[in-house]
Amino acid sequence: MADHVWNGTDPGNEGDLGVAANWTGGLPIAAGDVWFPDGSQAVTAGFAALSAINIASLNAGPDYQPATGGLGLAGTPVEFGNITALFWNSGSRSNYLSAKVITSATIQGGAQTASMLNFEDHSGGGLDIVELDILGPSGVVSVPDSVILRSAVISDADDQTRLVVGASVSNLDRLAADSGLIQTSTAAAVMEAYGNVVDGRQQIGEIRVLQGSGTAPLVRIAGGKIDYRSDGDVTLVENWPGGVFDATRQSAAGVVTIATLERYSRSVTDLRNGLGNFTVTNDKNKGGGLIGNQP
Repeated sequence: MADHVWNGTDPGNEGDLGVAANWTGGLPIAAGDVWFPDGSQAVTAGFAALSAINIASLNAGPDYQPATGGLGLAGTPVEFGNITALFWNSGSRSNYLSAKVITSATIQGGAQTASMLNFEDHSGGGLDIVELDILGPSGVVSVPDSVILRSAVISDADDQTRLVVGASVSNLDRLAADSGLIQTSTAAAVMEAYGNVVDGRQQIGEIRVLQGSGTAPLVRIAGGKIDYRSDGDVTLVENWPGGVFDATRQSAAGVVTIATLERYSRSVTDLRNGLGNFTVTNDKNKGGGLIGNQP
């Protein structure tokens, strides 16, 4: 049982995060466990009241779905100091959350594909998410520009699950999906797209790399898809069976270089963007298809 359970129903102070009477167990304290349970109120005031409190965990139940709102507002998120473990299972459609450091964030939405969780910068400066795991159908999760995100993975999801990663995100070591969609404005050191069977249905993990994302050191595809729209060079593409590297929507001027392309049987690498500006320096043809005009 959580130490501090939100209800938000104190008469005259409904929805105020900083009012002790809105909590069973009193206001959250350092190393406490925090729970936003099913049926409790939206947080509509006192958003930064706990911005200096480092908590052990934050949990939101699957039926935390206030009639209007959720946690915080755009530009004024609910803030904590550091969160060691975040467990998000809410179907609420509008949530804005921030902390200085989130060590582990697990988003597990069940069937709540209409939910939305937006991470935002902390008022004290910055946001550092060490590990972000999206498990199962989970709606939309967004990470803003210019924060720290080290690793993010989507698994066992559906085609309505989406992670949106902003521009100039630092320390981005890995993005991976075996289902759902990752749309990123920052290239990770490793980007991996796989296929998966979820509830008897074939799912394809897709990563959409937008223009201006920067150089991509390693792209690995096996049964998934990389929609490469960036003007950044790629050091290595490993396109395994069932993989698709699609650059047909890339529209930036200037030559884009793939230093090494390893294309295996039953994979497709499609560089037909109409500009003829892709060049492959080292094409290791292991039976995969290569389509496209190079300069």
